This record gives sequence, C-alpha cells and structure tokens, in this order.
Amino acid sequence: FRALDPEKLAQNPEKAIRRAALGIGGTIRRIDRELENGRAGTGRTGFAGFFCIGSRYMMFGRGDFRICTVNTAFGRAYMRRLLPDGYRGEAVETAVEAGILQPGIGLLLATESFYGHIPDAVIKEGLYAGGGDTEDGMRRRLKELAEEGARRGAVGIGAVYLRTV
Repeated sequence: FRALDPEKLAQNPEKAIRRAALGIGGTIRRIDRELENGRAGTGRTGFAGFFCIGSRYMMFGRGDFRICTVNTAFGRAYMRRLLPDGYRGEAVETAVEAGILQPGIGLLLATESFYGHIPDAVIKEGLYAGGGDTEDGMRRRLKELAEEGARRGAVGIGAVYLRTV
C-alpha cells in the first residue's frame, strides 16, 4: 500500500476501496497458502482492519479480532458487530463490509478477549460521547474499558476506536 497515491485515492474513494479489498484478499490467500505448506507453522491467519478514504470505509477480518460499528448519532449508542462468531480453526472466509461514514459513527477494532469479557452495554456506555469529546477523553474511556475487561479475567485485551465528528 506504500505505492498508493493518496491524492488519486481521494479522487475515486469507491474504486480505491475495491482495490484495497482485492489487495488484502490476495495477501491473505498467499499467507494462508504459506501456512498450509508448513513454511510458517499450521493454521490460518487471523486479522482485522479498516480503511477510511474520505467518507467511505471498508472493514475486514477473520479470526480472534472483531470490528463493530458504533452509532451515537441519535443520542444513544447502537453497536453492530461485523464478524460472525469466533474463529475456531475451520475454513472461515474473510468478512468484508464497506459503507459510508456519517457523523457520530465509530469503528471499534478489538480483540476477542475485549468483546468476550466486556458486555456490549458496558462498551456502548464507555464509548458514547455526547457532544464534542476530545481524543484524550476517548483514550481514557478505552483504557477504563480495558481495565474493566482485565478485572473480568481478560488476557491479551486490546482495542482501537475511530469516531467521526
């Protein structure tokens, strides 16, 4: 992706998102083949991520990571998970979803441990920010959620949150 020109991407975000999806898909298939051939062990690669270009986004993932959209635009938080239930070593295809970001929409990328140990209601409450919240305030809330997960027995907990304003 280093070779991609950001100015050209911004000119046609929908095409750029499709190109990114094809590139990621090819890379993941190559990694899976290497794993299957025993060069890097056994199993399949777990991953998750998102691209934002202008107001468009693409989320993708498979494995022990999850991505949710968090909508706080209507005075309350609504959370929708992108990925299906857990990755347990079976041949699971990559989940991909694309859309347009509106003000008040957030993207939460987190480990399965984060989602498994913190109830959705607590996540929504922790991420909901009425009005204009600061980056430091959001960082503090994510840290509080991670600490709550640790109190509930989570190991390897991690999360990243991107919110539109």
